Amino acid sequence: MQCPKIVLSNLRTKSLNKEYQYTRLYRNLYNPDFFLLAYDNLSKNDGALTIGVDQRSIDGFSMKEVEDLISVLKSKSYQPYPSRRTYIEKKNGKKRPLGIPS
Repeated sequence: MQCPKIVLSNLRTKSLNKEYQYTRLYRNLYNPDFFLLAYDNLSKNDGALTIGVDQRSIDGFSMKEVEDLISVLKSKSYQPYPSRRTYIEKKNGKKRPLGIPS
């Protein structure tokens, strides 16, 4: 499997071509290194240890969960949790919807 940083760099380059159509992006999610790269990026955020709406934080994430997630993705049986909908106020006083992933 290719290095996620190289794959992401290639995807970024191809995104500059408005005519380019991506194919088989889903298969990148079968590579555990993508999840490790995401974990590394997320863990550096100030709020990384904040408990989410599912009562979990990034601190409890494990390779077992990555393997289980990849297995579910491969079997095409992944069911994401619904987003929590909230409304935030805009400068003009109106509110806009914001979906918060759980």
